[in-house]
Amino acid sequence: PANYVQPRPVASPRQRQPPPSLYDAPPPELELSPSERRQDDKLTNLVKELIETELRYHADLCLIRDHFYRSLQSVLDAAALNAIFLNLSELIDLSALLSKRLRNESPGTVISAEIDRLAAFVTFCSQQTVALQTLEAVLQRPEVRRVYTVCCQAERARGLSLSYFLLLPLGRVTRYPLFFDKMFAASAPGSQLHTSFDVALQLLRSLVSEVNLCIRERDNLQLLWWSQQHVRTEGLREKIEFTSNTRSQGPREFLHSGILYKARSGRLLVAILFNDFLLLTTPDEHLHEANMN
Repeated sequence: PANYVQPRPVASPRQRQPPPSLYDAPPPELELSPSERRQDDKLTNLVKELIETELRYHADLCLIRDHFYRSLQSVLDAAALNAIFLNLSELIDLSALLSKRLRNESPGTVISAEIDRLAAFVTFCSQQTVALQTLEAVLQRPEVRRVYTVCCQAERARGLSLSYFLLLPLGRVTRYPLFFDKMFAASAPGSQLHTSFDVALQLLRSLVSEVNLCIRERDNLQLLWWSQQHVRTEGLREKIEFTSNTRSQGPREFLHSGILYKARSGRLLVAILFNDFLLLTTPDEHLHEANMN
């Protein structure tokens, strides 16, 4: 009977409301505190700065190739170009890869995955002193100097010399650990990000240590070669091979040099300290102390 049956109102699809979601309001314990939010914002800004500086670094590397390298090709042979620009193309490819991956992945994950490729910094930085010396040598030629001066004065070079740009890879690789140290401190302890930043930081510190070691060894070898060529040891009973190993201290190291004066006579002596002996010698011609500093 109609008096016992009543139509049941059914809401239209537009009027139906979904059941409350468990994610609509996160539990209070999962909400970030003001200090945690500040740390999260700091981490976001650090990652953003890492990406932006990598892009600028990549642009500068491309400028070296497109502006300086291609201009100097007309006046330098392949040997000189290779000695000055080293493995520049490898660094350009590496920076492009890092820039691309950093936009979509955690910085810690990217560095851990690409650490072997970052060894390109060791190759470049260990040879940069030779590169700068080669550049200085070829600039003694007027035709090279003219082309080089035009390059430096060009607007795209921003008035900076090639010597400045050749130092950028060393500055970049030593800056990576600083970024990751800050990101490690800004990430939540125990989190996956925190762990990945820690791993990447240790890898980068090892890389920078390797770079510094290679630079020191290269500089030390050059100083030993200089000593071999300029210190006359013909009068000694036993000839000194400056580049040889020591008897008990391993490879010979050039530690320090300077000028000394004998107390009574005032005679000038050039002192060179190695890790296994102190060499005192006299110059062939008068040296001013200012020139030795």
